[in-house]
Amino acid sequence: MENVPFYISLVFILITIVAVFIFWSAAERSSTFLLAIAVWLAVQAFVSRQGFYLKTAAMPPHFMLAILPPFIMIVILFITKRG
Repeated sequence: MENVPFYISLVFILITIVAVFIFWSAAERSSTFLLAIAVWLAVQAFVSRQGFYLKTAAMPPHFMLAILPPFIMIVILFITKRG
């Protein structure tokens, strides 16, 4: 990873925390939502730190792991009655 100033990492972490809080509040402070988002962020952090997303020539593109699961969940939420 390229060296970035500390404040950029700090601002990114703060924005992520604020976004999670806003979505958690919108989900009526659901503990299920909080657990799901915490697990998702932990998995993404782990695979990112391992350099998984740096392999850009892979097929299918590794970046799809970051995009497809949330997209599928959004579609499911829009098409179900409970969502």
